[in-house]
Amino acid sequence: MHRSHFVWKAPILCLILPFLSCCTSDEIVIPQTENEVFNQLLMEAPATIIDLDEMPVDTLIIRPEHVLGTETSSFFSEPVFLGFPVNSFIKIDDSLYVAHREKIYVMDEEGIWQRSVGRQGRGPGEFASTLKIANNSKYIIALDYWNGRIQVFDHDLNLLFIQDKNLYDSTFWRNFSLTDNFLYLGLIPNSNDDLIEIYGIDNFENQIETFWPKIIPNGLQPGPYNGIIIDVNNYNNIALTNQGLPYLFLLNSDRSIEQVLYFESTNYRELENPSAKPIRVEGNTEHDLPGVKSFIQHMKINDDGSIYFTVRNNLYQLVMIENQYHLKRAWHFVFENPSIPENSPNSLDITGMLIEDDMLYFVSMFEGYVFRIPL
Repeated sequence: MHRSHFVWKAPILCLILPFLSCCTSDEIVIPQTENEVFNQLLMEAPATIIDLDEMPVDTLIIRPEHVLGTETSSFFSEPVFLGFPVNSFIKIDDSLYVAHREKIYVMDEEGIWQRSVGRQGRGPGEFASTLKIANNSKYIIALDYWNGRIQVFDHDLNLLFIQDKNLYDSTFWRNFSLTDNFLYLGLIPNSNDDLIEIYGIDNFENQIETFWPKIIPNGLQPGPYNGIIIDVNNYNNIALTNQGLPYLFLLNSDRSIEQVLYFESTNYRELENPSAKPIRVEGNTEHDLPGVKSFIQHMKINDDGSIYFTVRNNLYQLVMIENQYHLKRAWHFVFENPSIPENSPNSLDITGMLIEDDMLYFVSMFEGYVFRIPL
């Protein structure tokens, strides 16, 4: 009797127990890729799924009072107009330093251009192309890509020294970050097994270590997934994402992964990026190789742990609540009196940004000014 009683209940228990296990588990499983190396990274920390489409997007209108850089001091013989591309600037005290082509321009808190340093060339203080500048409490560092070097200045833009570096491509400005302790610099993809190298702040010649593994081996495709976007705050907390993938990794000062964020979004599905599985593709030009479109384009992690990042023409803010990241707000920026269509050409994309005291400073790809707007 007891045996027959068990026989008919056993199948039901087999169905119920897994269900109960799923219901009682707090573990969140995020989608994995076809890439074994990347999937191993996803297993190293707790995960959070964030749906970007659930966040209402506030439209902020850029008005004349938000536009900086329309006036110049007597130092300039003609107005300064920043053409394409502008993607890098910093703020020190009340001044903005904007890197554009072969110069670094300085603007005061009123938005008036005060001076510039640099010119075209290969000598000290000259630039072939200034794609990125970064600062800490001691230095301003200019990434002089085409000359294969970094130039180190004090905060008054006096040149201190030059350090040769084997820089490799124009995406470098997104994997270059500076703190009071370390310089984080992207590596040449074919140089070794890691993508980022670290230098001590007072010795940019001797590498301390490297980290973050390649997910596509040398000689295989799609190689752009080895592109890294990285930002580090003053507490050496790291935000890092691989180009073209909807995952954001949060690392502590020991460079251990603490959290993994996965973003659900119709924008990502529309990218139609290739599989992240390494493949061998024969091709004579870069057009023969699998292309990868960026999902997260730009990213900043502030000292309070909040994270700002852009997807398409939207800016999103993440904040930490009870040790877990949540979306707080999202913004879309348009010119004053824009035409109504959602994909209006008046929409502004962000190619460089910083957030200080709830004030957003940003530059846009095809505009000649710096914008400042309260959030």
